[in-house]
Amino acid sequence: MAPDDALFVSQPLLHRVSRVDPEFLLDLARTGAPGNDPDQGTSVVAGTGKAGRGGDGGPAFDAELDSPAGIAVGPDGSLFITDSFNDRLRRVSPDGRIETVSAVSGLRRPRSVTVDGDGVIHLADTGNHRVWRLDPDGAARVVAGSGIPGHFGDGGPAIHASLSGPQAVAVDAQGRLLVADQEHRRIRRVDAGGRIETIAGTAYGGRPASAGWPARATDIGAPTSLAVGPGGVVYLADSVHNQVLALRDDGSLRVLASRSGPVVVADPRQVAVGPDGTVYVAQPGRHRITIIPGR
Repeated sequence: MAPDDALFVSQPLLHRVSRVDPEFLLDLARTGAPGNDPDQGTSVVAGTGKAGRGGDGGPAFDAELDSPAGIAVGPDGSLFITDSFNDRLRRVSPDGRIETVSAVSGLRRPRSVTVDGDGVIHLADTGNHRVWRLDPDGAARVVAGSGIPGHFGDGGPAIHASLSGPQAVAVDAQGRLLVADQEHRRIRRVDAGGRIETIAGTAYGGRPASAGWPARATDIGAPTSLAVGPGGVVYLADSVHNQVLALRDDGSLRVLASRSGPVVVADPRQVAVGPDGTVYVAQPGRHRITIIPGR
């Protein structure tokens, strides 16, 4: 979400990032009708629509991207984009110019980025099975993942633990790092001391989320996105079971949306939360975003 409550949307197949105006979002939430114009209320902020690497130093809408995935907005209004197939992180300044963030090199297919209120960036280096932290002073270090794929290390230092292609990262209200370890169907958390643990998900055979079991005994499918809302609730998109789940700090789970309703979603891949608790669910298979008003 942007500071003015606009919504940024990555479009990997179109190689661009678009902005959805807050007024359009309010109308859509109220009426449920998007209108007849597919481009109504939207504008391109980055990407020409052609896959490529060029454009640094110029206007972001004239630059090339290749399968942009995760996006995040910094406290100064900068937009960060994981330019996934270009193996880099890019930044669009508040005045609309784009550059490559050079603090980290050797990235492989980065999928997700998050920025906290202090400007600290966490970046999922998906192809290298680890997560980076980039501080505002330019320092960069690995904070989770040994670089060797697997599921190992709970209870110990996160930098020695194994991840397998982390798909999403977020930071909760206590400053703890959350990682969607998709291949192993778990959400893992790194505390302030750098130790890692599983907080949701289990191997195949876990209980369905609708059963009301503790999060660590529940099959959360293959989580592709994380977002932290007001009150510390963590939302996750599970495209395997076509549902969006809400994880509370007490370890309980509830189904927020699913294929069978009451809020209907299918192929949920990305989730975002506004400051008022409104949840936005991107469903690329349906070419739509579902808005769930805050409660």
